Amino acid sequence: MRMSIIGLQFAGKSTFFQIVTSHGVAGSVSGKKGATIGTVFIPDPRVDKLTEVYHPKKQVNASLEFIDTAALAMAGRGKSFSGQTLDEVKRGDALCLIIREFDSPTAPHPEGSVDGLRDLEFILGEFIVNDYLTLEKRAERLRKQVQINKAPEEVRDLAAVEKALAALEAEKPAREIEFTEQERKYLAAYQLLTLKPLLVVLNVDENQIEAMDARIAEYAGRFPEYTFRAMCAALEHELAEMAPAEAAEFITELGLPEEPAFERIVKGCFEMLGLLVFFTVGPEECHAWPVRRGITAYEAAGTVHSDMQRGFIRAMVLPHDEFAKNPGPDTFKQQAQQQKKDYLVRDGDILEIRFSV
Repeated sequence: MRMSIIGLQFAGKSTFFQIVTSHGVAGSVSGKKGATIGTVFIPDPRVDKLTEVYHPKKQVNASLEFIDTAALAMAGRGKSFSGQTLDEVKRGDALCLIIREFDSPTAPHPEGSVDGLRDLEFILGEFIVNDYLTLEKRAERLRKQVQINKAPEEVRDLAAVEKALAALEAEKPAREIEFTEQERKYLAAYQLLTLKPLLVVLNVDENQIEAMDARIAEYAGRFPEYTFRAMCAALEHELAEMAPAEAAEFITELGLPEEPAFERIVKGCFEMLGLLVFFTVGPEECHAWPVRRGITAYEAAGTVHSDMQRGFIRAMVLPHDEFAKNPGPDTFKQQAQQQKKDYLVRDGDILEIRFSV
């Protein structure tokens, strides 16, 4: 899964990127202005325990990719995205929007005052405008084609586009509309911003930390359809550069949440994306696989390898909670249950796919 990090100038977007990628690997992405991509490996004591038991050659934690894109500009309706910025933003499966809640004389807000709710409303409006302009052009071409050809698939596609356009014209994001699976698949080709899942991260000042939960509640009350998290990026950046013992002492002194901001953000991403993690184990590697909820054993097999899905016979499954009661190399063999291809995978399941090609 890939998250595009977006935000206005001086919102702390790049600082946030540095914080999350301190848990992974960052590298450049080629491009005219060169956005940066980082692979973030997610700590998980469950896969650590599996590695401890199986002693594999390799441990692979679940991961997310983050793209640090160019800052948006409050340039007026429909003008906040440059072409290059929009291309990089649309590369993400989901969006992580950084909203500024802190004041700083050395980094003045582009609008002259700090007002996170105003900024969020503006950016959400820009998403709607950009999606509308994208689909309006396509609708014009489709209408002409339908008049000439009257092809059933083009009539169907036009109906999907016009349904989305009607919502956008009413200033509603496309994600609020009930599309058929076929319509959603067709619209996915346009990488609509208002169809992408959105996580909003409030970047607060150090003296606002104690009020973070209240501020999140205020935003969630105004925008209940989105997932919100909060952090003090400047402080978290300092903590990321400290030794673990020193950071722990600092957290205690300041009364900060014990759970690192990085982990709160990752959990927010998983919640927003509807992800779960299943595991595969063996002498070569213990691997954590992040997948969407509702995936079947057959589909999970394809996540590991296409041959496993093609030659699927059955899946042997053991929940990690059951494994943890008596962790040992023989526990899976003794307790795993046989499941068919339509078995719905649950978070923490350990899977062994039996297949033949």
